[in-house]
Amino acid sequence: MDLNEAELVLVDVQSHAQHALTHNHKGVSFPRWSPSDDQLAYLANDVNNKPQIFIMPMNGGDAEQLVGANDRTGVGLATAAGRKANADESR
Repeated sequence: MDLNEAELVLVDVQSHAQHALTHNHKGVSFPRWSPSDDQLAYLANDVNNKPQIFIMPMNGGDAEQLVGANDRTGVGLATAAGRKANADESR
């Protein structure tokens, strides 16, 4: 086990039950909730080991990679989930 690897875990405060959210990603960091709290954005390494923004719907489903590989991924992460939610609503 690599002690430098992080994972996002959702914990039920009443039952203390834990649910791993990012067990398929390496280099997970900087989680941010969308303004509506129905999506979670975070940085994680893609298949090329480059940090990317991923968006995970909290009502089920797999996380989606928001952008392609480049070195500016971390810019604006705090609002990335909100932008994705707004883009989905405008369709």
